[in-house]
Amino acid sequence: MEGLSGMTCKIELLFLMSVVLVCSCKTLDSNSAYLMTTSYGTEQSRLFIQNEPSCQDALSGIEKVYNIKNYDEKLGIGLAVLTKTSNLYTGGEFTIDTPLAPDDSLSEIKLVATTDQAFAAVRKDGTLLSWGNKEYGGDSSSVVEELHDIVSIKSTGSAFSVIRKDGSVISWGKYGGRIPPRVKNKLQKVKKLVSNERAFVAMIRDKKIKKSLGSKYKYTYKLLTWGDPGFGGNSEDVEEDISSDVVEVIPTERAFAALKLDGSVVTWGNDEFGGDSSKVSDELIGVDSIVSNHSAFVARKVNGDLVAWGNEDHGGKLPASQYLNDIKQIIPSWRAFTVLRKDGRILSWGSDYFGGDISPLGKKVNGIKEVCATNSNFVALRKDGSVVVWGDDNLVNSSKEVAENLTEGVKKIMCSYSAAVAIRRDGVLVAWSNINDGDEEYIYHTVAVNLKKIYPLLDDFLYTTKDGKISTVLCSGKKLGLSCSKE
Repeated sequence: MEGLSGMTCKIELLFLMSVVLVCSCKTLDSNSAYLMTTSYGTEQSRLFIQNEPSCQDALSGIEKVYNIKNYDEKLGIGLAVLTKTSNLYTGGEFTIDTPLAPDDSLSEIKLVATTDQAFAAVRKDGTLLSWGNKEYGGDSSSVVEELHDIVSIKSTGSAFSVIRKDGSVISWGKYGGRIPPRVKNKLQKVKKLVSNERAFVAMIRDKKIKKSLGSKYKYTYKLLTWGDPGFGGNSEDVEEDISSDVVEVIPTERAFAALKLDGSVVTWGNDEFGGDSSKVSDELIGVDSIVSNHSAFVARKVNGDLVAWGNEDHGGKLPASQYLNDIKQIIPSWRAFTVLRKDGRILSWGSDYFGGDISPLGKKVNGIKEVCATNSNFVALRKDGSVVVWGDDNLVNSSKEVAENLTEGVKKIMCSYSAAVAIRRDGVLVAWSNINDGDEEYIYHTVAVNLKKIYPLLDDFLYTTKDGKISTVLCSGKKLGLSCSKE
């Protein structure tokens, strides 16, 4: 693909008997290339980009990083890096039956979206490129004539939808990729799209909210839906309730909740995923905000009270506790919730495996500064600079391997889908994952860097350094395990 200043650059992540990151950069009049390959191991495998000047230039100034992963073992990972100069660099190993054409340039890119197995990139001129797995939206040829003047893009797990400048919507792909005629005719002046795994919600501006109402929202909306009916793609049962005064829409994997201006809530979709809120309907009054995980919702009311519904085993039922008040933040994992109180105490509920049981922390539930979540764990930074982990035993046990670096001196934490990183005051990054090599050899590492910014992916972290050198992948893994970089 075309890079900067006449260079041809690409990123490749290969997951075979070795883990490789290739930054292959060369001038057009040279056949020289640069490659760094390292073998996969169990404890301190390395993965990093060759420190070559032209590669540094190509990947300097990262704007955003995108990662896709399908957990079917036959499929793999895709990675894309969008730079501040609007160039997109892609790579990875995943099913591509619809590749980019040789003359397709990934420059002048303003927006990027991913499904489980495809990418779509919107250029500054409002046109679009897509590639990857055809069934997951990688092939947009059926609507290519309509893909112009694009201002926004959203995806389900297998389809894309775009909003054009005139407020119309174009969709393609599998689940959510076909808009029924009864909906298509009404999709005008759409301002926002919301999605879950298999369905879309279009938000059409209704009216401007008067400042005198003191609302944190500026406009209300009416909603239209399409996609898999079992995932909330059919909202006919609540059509009248969502035809006006909606201010926000929140999804779980298979349902939606619409918060209205008056503080009431409307839900639809799969009952076990929060689509049925009838058991708590009397309590859903005066709601200020809603947080969701895979299959449950938690609403916070203006008076501070919490209301939960959905799958009770995954957080859809609140625990009996005196500490469910004075809440500062609600953090979801895949199937559990943790609340951080203003006094620094935390409380969790939901599936034990996904972090719903906080009892192993004992007295360390107090003095918490911040909390982040992986898919199946919570990680908390305490005010004394120490870190605690609970949930899936793999990440908990992995953290014990780097415990000496987590007992003090940590200033920031960050979570990806299956790993966590602690940023220490002495400049050391400490990373650990919930993946092991099958012999209880947990993957972890520490690396000293002059950190500028760090980006979480699904299983990975990518960071840049203050000296402007090439971005380095800290961790990356697939079914073989997680490897960690070391310069």
